[in-house]
Amino acid sequence: MPPLKDTKAEEYALHIQEIVSQLKKTSKKALDENEAYRVPPEVAKEKYGGRVGETFYLFPNEAPSQEIIDAYERVKPYYGTGEDAVSFEMHLSHRQMTVMFVDGDLVIRKDRNLFIDRLTEDCLRERIQYAKENYVIDWDNAKIFIFPYKTIYFFISDSFEVTLGGGRSDLRNPDNWFTIPFTEDFDYKEIREKCREYARLHPLGGDNPNVVELKMDDILNKVAEKMAQKEAQKETEEKPSVKAADSSNTKGCMGVLAILILPLVLYLFMF
Repeated sequence: MPPLKDTKAEEYALHIQEIVSQLKKTSKKALDENEAYRVPPEVAKEKYGGRVGETFYLFPNEAPSQEIIDAYERVKPYYGTGEDAVSFEMHLSHRQMTVMFVDGDLVIRKDRNLFIDRLTEDCLRERIQYAKENYVIDWDNAKIFIFPYKTIYFFISDSFEVTLGGGRSDLRNPDNWFTIPFTEDFDYKEIREKCREYARLHPLGGDNPNVVELKMDDILNKVAEKMAQKEAQKETEEKPSVKAADSSNTKGCMGVLAILILPLVLYLFMF
């Protein structure tokens, strides 16, 4: 978790870190101490939408003030807006420990022990066996969720898991996944065919935040427009003897700018 360049926001983040560290301890003393904050399963289900295998801890009146939230928004170390934006809750969350602010209270959810993995036949068989032995989910409603684009990912759960998508908004979008009922007796060839068919019928397209379409001509035209504006401004300020500038200078500047911009464009295409 990168540090925040605001004293109050960073102090709160460190406070959350201390709480999470305490909740992760497994000694008898720590478990007894943590039990005081544990929300009963029936209350967690009703109030926070708790599911099988999730544990909720309640810290009354410990949600951050609006001043601290606003401070985070000013200094947050991430780019993005809308679905791509990283909220203060997301920033404070740790692996398998999701932070929530509910009616002025701080709620920390210990998430289910689930994993996202790359889809291969061997990996799917291994993960199914692991899930049967280790996952705590509603097996009557268990499904295999598959992300069918390029590097194909999958996970096993009884419902869609937003937290497994991490910072990638395309993985956090349930519409980009298709499901099959959980089964040990699967046809891998059929699954791959379904991946191709789903990807064909539901292309990520230009709306995918991880697809960047840049046209060098558009960039250079904008640069040329800016340069022309600056040149015009200079001409109005300079003496007539200085105005006579060779047009080749502008072309040379354009060439240099193209060289400087090209690595940036290539970098954006890579991510």
